[in-house]
Amino acid sequence: MSPDGSAQAQVLGTWMQGDRPAYTLGRGTYVNGKWIEILYGRPLKRGRDLYGSGADYGKAVNDVGTDTLPAPPVWRAGANVSTRLHSDVVLTFPGGTVPPGDYTMFVDLKGPTEWTLIVSRWPAQMKFNPQDKTAVWGAYFYTPDKDVARIPMKVDTLPFEVEELTWSFVDMTNDSGKIALMWGKTMASAAFKASMASAQAAPVAPVPAPAPTRITADGQGVGPQVHETVPDFSLPDAHGTMHTLPSLLGPKGATIVFIRSADWCPPCKAHLIELQGHLQELHRLGMNVFVISRDSQAINAEFAAQHGITFPILSDTDSAVIKRFGVLDASVAATRTEASGGPPYYGVPYRGTITIDRNRVVTSTNFQKTWQEHTTMSSVLLRLGDRIDVPGTDIAAPHLQMKSYATDPAVAPGAHFLLVLDLRPDQKIHVYAPGNASYIPVALKIQKQPGVIVGATTPMPKAEDFFFKPLNEHVAVYRRPFRITQEVMIDPSRQGQAALNGATQVAIKGTLTYQACDDTTCYNPRDVPLSWAVNLRPLDNTRIVIPRTN
Repeated sequence: MSPDGSAQAQVLGTWMQGDRPAYTLGRGTYVNGKWIEILYGRPLKRGRDLYGSGADYGKAVNDVGTDTLPAPPVWRAGANVSTRLHSDVVLTFPGGTVPPGDYTMFVDLKGPTEWTLIVSRWPAQMKFNPQDKTAVWGAYFYTPDKDVARIPMKVDTLPFEVEELTWSFVDMTNDSGKIALMWGKTMASAAFKASMASAQAAPVAPVPAPAPTRITADGQGVGPQVHETVPDFSLPDAHGTMHTLPSLLGPKGATIVFIRSADWCPPCKAHLIELQGHLQELHRLGMNVFVISRDSQAINAEFAAQHGITFPILSDTDSAVIKRFGVLDASVAATRTEASGGPPYYGVPYRGTITIDRNRVVTSTNFQKTWQEHTTMSSVLLRLGDRIDVPGTDIAAPHLQMKSYATDPAVAPGAHFLLVLDLRPDQKIHVYAPGNASYIPVALKIQKQPGVIVGATTPMPKAEDFFFKPLNEHVAVYRRPFRITQEVMIDPSRQGQAALNGATQVAIKGTLTYQACDDTTCYNPRDVPLSWAVNLRPLDNTRIVIPRTN
């Protein structure tokens, strides 16, 4: 199998300078950029004649046929899974227009200077199935009836030789560029112009809201669940630009956050400010982030301007998308409107976070049982297996190396975050997993204290079986690096806030208990004191005032 490859470009965005310099070239942040991506396999040349000559030109790179599998008429221009194109924007080529969406790509080789790029609606098989004629593998089963555009390519001779087939974006501006294919000494390219799709998006078929029985007391069961697909939509951002779901996805997907209001919901405001602090990290991971609320465009625009928010905050003023996702807060009566009194108003969603992949499939969902609560983005990323960059404390204990840290150095009341211990047993040492009655298992216990709520015990990681020869017994142990996490929350209740009494930092204390053994000896059990210092972020209770225009 050839190595996987990918090429990405972002267009139609704006560079912005925030209050603090970003850790990027130019110290700015590129906001509202739209992605174009190519996924493909990268075969190596390995000294071969790639394209041939004369009547046989191009036949060598085309897939071969068999008695039951006809040879494809075009080149897959890659390896393994078909070459795929995703675009958040309209791509206008000299030979046709490609709307936003997902496609497969092929190249028709007629001669050394006569190459045609084909953009097709044929879906790609992820695993070869010769019985499946509804999708292509490489270029097998390709037919031209699903072509979206056939684009003449400019063919040039390179002054050097490219060993590994490479798709790339070259000569890029903010709204134009070229898609280029390089292999050997040949480069073929197609110029394009990028533009946004019409604001009048095609109507989206409604998706039924989840059955009420799925909504549980702890807030879970709300909205689409893991492995389900979220619905598409069309909503305006704070500046009036219309967005569909495909236009908001990053190379690896997106984080969707539902809030009650950026005007009258102080915990929601804190959540948005926290998200802005994670924006570069999310982009590094290939994830975009956007927020959906019932607020007007004017409220969202003013909040974003006040706090330097650069990700899209979308206005769902009639709650149509909130209902389509099945996250409407059913506890707010339909008679509760702006005209009838103070908030909350009918149509607000449950607060929560949903992460999805490029195929709109849910990878995680985090809703809490009260509107004051939310799960921090760092906690979501850590649970998904992503690395987060936060300061930690190294602790050397007998037979065990530790690093402790909190997923969030600063949190607001109602924020669910994680206390983390990364543990590494010394060489030839094991510690015992829960369930061993004859030994002291590793366990983390957090001290109770006013103002801090300790969540349910987090399941321990999977242990390995170890045969302890001196006693002829099998036990569950940890011999390799492993991680323990504990969810905690700063109590948002009046009593909890009174207990903290205006503090700007809280120290959360705990103890790690464990017993270590090697192949012949078990050592005395140990209790290691631990402490996590977390800064407290105050809530903003001021309402948004929309500036008057003359």
